[in-house]
Amino acid sequence: MGRISMPQGKGSQLHNRRKYEEIGKEVPEHINTKLTSQNITLVDLNIRQAYQSIFGKAVAEYNNKQRRSDRKIEDYYSYIQKSKNGEKLFYEDILQWGKKEDFQSEETREKAKRALIEYVNTFEQRNPNLKLIGAYIHMDEASPHLHLDYVPVAHGYKRGLSARNSLDRAMKEMGFIPEKESRQNNATKMWKENERSYFGDICRNMGLSVEAERKARGSLSVEEYKAAKDEMLKGIEKEYAKKEQAIAEIDRITSYMALQGNEAVKAENMTIEPKKSFWGKTESLERKGVFIENMDEQQIHTLMGRVKFSDKLLDESAYTEKYCEMIKRSAKMEAEKIRSEATADRNKVIAKAEGILRQKEEIIAAAERWAKSLQAKYDELSEKVMSLLKMERRLQGEVAELQDKRMELEPIKQEVEEMKKAKSILSGELSYEFTRSKFRSWRSMPFGSSYDTYREKGELLALYKDGTIRKVGSNKQGGFDEKTLNDEKAGLCVVGIMQEEEKVQMPKRLLNELLQKTDNAVGLSEDLGAFIQQQKEVSKIAGKETHLRLR
Repeated sequence: MGRISMPQGKGSQLHNRRKYEEIGKEVPEHINTKLTSQNITLVDLNIRQAYQSIFGKAVAEYNNKQRRSDRKIEDYYSYIQKSKNGEKLFYEDILQWGKKEDFQSEETREKAKRALIEYVNTFEQRNPNLKLIGAYIHMDEASPHLHLDYVPVAHGYKRGLSARNSLDRAMKEMGFIPEKESRQNNATKMWKENERSYFGDICRNMGLSVEAERKARGSLSVEEYKAAKDEMLKGIEKEYAKKEQAIAEIDRITSYMALQGNEAVKAENMTIEPKKSFWGKTESLERKGVFIENMDEQQIHTLMGRVKFSDKLLDESAYTEKYCEMIKRSAKMEAEKIRSEATADRNKVIAKAEGILRQKEEIIAAAERWAKSLQAKYDELSEKVMSLLKMERRLQGEVAELQDKRMELEPIKQEVEEMKKAKSILSGELSYEFTRSKFRSWRSMPFGSSYDTYREKGELLALYKDGTIRKVGSNKQGGFDEKTLNDEKAGLCVVGIMQEEEKVQMPKRLLNELLQKTDNAVGLSEDLGAFIQQQKEVSKIAGKETHLRLR
């Protein structure tokens, strides 16, 4: 949120116009010369020419009334330049929204620039007593800002120039009149507060957030402000009445003195010749004046005092009249401001109410759309639920059928389980028998055979009844290891070696029959039975068992 600031400037046209390089002066570091091309000059007048345009007519009228050339004003610009009354040739204010931190985006800088342009475009319309001679928008510094140069013009003087350079009187002429004037509460401060408030409204319309500005009339309410102005007007009217009464009294006295003794007062222009000495040297210059008859010196002094006092009263009367007009105009401006503020507040309330109605309509429309979407989703879900219910009933029927079939298959399942168990037992026994058929017990080895050779090769084994095989180690005495001795003693295993089976040639026809045989209830073919019997006979003759090895 940005604050509106309007400090007084130095009034350096060298800085405002960026003419540093033309006079061979370095550009200050805080100016970004890459952005100087973005600066905007809205007003740029020659000051001397502006003075001639503003005050030329008033100066000419004043000079035409002067009989003495030393009292004429040849150049009002030089006159103010040499003046010791505190006037400045022109005054400068620097107007700005926000500070450096508020201008992080180019969009914000652009909005601030447009607001400054709009402010300048209506400046003289709002401030008819301030004549613009310069308006410069600087975009090449940290924050966009406006240098505003103006000459104050005050009117209504009865003596001297009818229009003059006077800041305070120009402000009061525009209606900025403080109730209790002081250094902290004066016409210029009131004007600046009003201008900051006006510029704040422009910034808000541009979409810029503005910090709240304090009221231009201090802490007084509207009613208190009006009451104070009425009281001030009454005081001025009383003072005016007193001065009119004093004028009437002086007129009465001077009339009496002028006609005292019923002798008419005569006045005649006279010229007193220059007085010369005997040698022709001029001792006194020629003098021109008015000879007044039937009035003494005291009466003449009184009459001249009346004239001077009358002129002074006329000036004060004219100023009082102008002052009253300014107060009335100020009150009128204040009333218009209050009326515009009330209208603006009313428009804001109406706009807010319309916005609430639009929001209400949007909420209702959104609720209707939401209700329709919910209805559609509900209908869709209803269809899915009905479909799932149908599927559930169908699945329940299928489950019932499967349960009936399960009951029918239960005996078969038990029979299959028993066959699996038998197969497992038979497979284990067959595996053990098959391994045993290739295993030769150490006790059946020829006398004098040494098992060290087999043990070193890892071929001396212990065969357990479950078909597992373990290599036999040795104890400290060179015999079997303790576990083998204990297991063999307990009848859990037999120690020996594995021997190679003899290969037997077998016709493919008989091999296929043997591979396809799965049912023990079906007998062997005559050829297969004869082959097996033949092998048994051969084994007996050889004195050892021979087993088939298929290849």
